[in-house]
Amino acid sequence: MAVVSGLLLSGCNSTVQQLSNTLLQGNSGSNTTSATTSSVASGGTVTALLGGLLEGVLGGSTLTEKNILGTWKYNGASVVFESSNALQRVGGSAASAAIEQKVDAQLTKLGFNSNTCQFTFNNDKTFKGIIAGRSFSGDYVLNTSEKTLRLNYLGGVMHTTMNVALNGGELSLLFEADKLQNILTTLGGMSGNSTINTLSNLLASYDGMLVGLELKK
Repeated sequence: MAVVSGLLLSGCNSTVQQLSNTLLQGNSGSNTTSATTSSVASGGTVTALLGGLLEGVLGGSTLTEKNILGTWKYNGASVVFESSNALQRVGGSAASAAIEQKVDAQLTKLGFNSNTCQFTFNNDKTFKGIIAGRSFSGDYVLNTSEKTLRLNYLGGVMHTTMNVALNGGELSLLFEADKLQNILTTLGGMSGNSTINTLSNLLASYDGMLVGLELKK
């Protein structure tokens, strides 16, 4: 999860800034070939990106550079299970929707909302964004065949790669849950922040899961 554009917002506590700092260190997204996806908006509306077992993972609407242009704002958490077995272990799509609601509740407590988390993608392949009130900018590379999005920032020194899905006017940016869980465990231990600890424990409960942000224009 990355971020730096001219929109520094006030009121972020040090723990949230630690979280955004750590996520900005860059990560390598996994290429998923079979997964089941569902997403839930902050208001609690459940939308199935693919519904059943994935055929063209992270499917949904056609993913092109043109289709991701514009400003996208946080609309809730998004969860993807990398295999049908992983989805079955949690109890199916209804259970995955419940997981998303729990993740979204914790992210909301950490200050994630439509004002403090958003991305703008331009047709010259540059972007600007905000996460937890911290802004960043750079250029992006969209791989439509592998369904990945790489963000290059801080003068190209840092980068973050994530899985990306587009469906029904919603854009999902997804990260490996175990990597995010490790980050949150470290930050939770350092700060004693109960929200980070709760979210970290939640992510640790599930294997084979990608978790991230659902964005909407």
